[in-house]
Amino acid sequence: MFSNFLYFLVALIIYTTSEFFQVNPSSGMMSIFYSIGIGMLFFMVCQVAFIRLEKHRAHRRIENMDYWVNKYITRLSILALMIFSVIIYTLRPQQFFLGVPFFDALPTARAIIFIGVFLSFLVMIWSCAYRIQKRFFAGNLSKKDFIFSNISFSLPALLPWFVISIIADILGILPWAPVKELLQTPAGEIGYIAIFLVAIAIWGPVLIKRLWNCRSLEAGPVRERIENVCNTAGLEYADILRWELFGGTMITAGVMGLLARFRYILVTPALYNSLNEDELDAVMLHEIGHVQKYHMLFYLFFLSGFFACSFVFFEPILEVLRIVQPIYTLFEFVGIGRETAYPILITSVMIGSFILCFRLV
Repeated sequence: MFSNFLYFLVALIIYTTSEFFQVNPSSGMMSIFYSIGIGMLFFMVCQVAFIRLEKHRAHRRIENMDYWVNKYITRLSILALMIFSVIIYTLRPQQFFLGVPFFDALPTARAIIFIGVFLSFLVMIWSCAYRIQKRFFAGNLSKKDFIFSNISFSLPALLPWFVISIIADILGILPWAPVKELLQTPAGEIGYIAIFLVAIAIWGPVLIKRLWNCRSLEAGPVRERIENVCNTAGLEYADILRWELFGGTMITAGVMGLLARFRYILVTPALYNSLNEDELDAVMLHEIGHVQKYHMLFYLFFLSGFFACSFVFFEPILEVLRIVQPIYTLFEFVGIGRETAYPILITSVMIGSFILCFRLV
């Protein structure tokens, strides 16, 4: 599930770095038709992949089928990122929206459309995988609920970018010259991002709770047990929520929120229905440990540190990439000119450092 966060964030990096590539004067309506054609072809690939997996299952028993389904989903998701990058960097259908007053005034709206294009690729994967994947969920999980659960779980990864970007667009429209001038300075930009990161970290759980359609856990033995554990551990919280992830069939729990007033404990029905009292206590103590060890605060500092390093080192890296002649010689050897190789290097470094930081560090 965590991989979905990374896929969306990498797709966002791909879109934002497309401005480094040269404008393709032929891009327009035809590029949109080509993109749709590529999308249809990708859907056929997904269908064939999971049909083959199902046939293998029928002819010879495949052990750990859930592992193989997730492996196929991962491979196809990476392929979706590659196809998305080809569309954005080569076909450049986003140029079709240039010159449209609404999208020129709100660039975030244009970005949302193309992040939606990548989302459509993931929906194709989840739709094709559902027939096999549903075997590993208890109850009658519909395809709609399966796809919506994947989407709703992944979208919070884009929440900071969306809030920061859309408010910046709105401030750019308003006739507040001093504010615009301040935001164009390094200190103003850093301060703006820092303020909204803190605000999202504090109030974000309220939005995520609604996005995930969580409801207060009904009164009963389970809620009473969780409340007793929290009281014994001295944990303050706003509410205990019933987390209907994948129709409530996924066995998991979580906690979110820096401040007690906006802190929520999440439990899925499959979790508390499958555990005895001592096991439920152990899971809750694990979640309480995240709060008491300040893990969420650590993640916030980690994210802020990544942004800070990107802000400080981005310009020097751009300059270094300009002068590494041996790399350009290799590109020229395969017929790629310097004007194309330079943005490829920038994009590769940005995506590589992002994955290295958030997947490994």
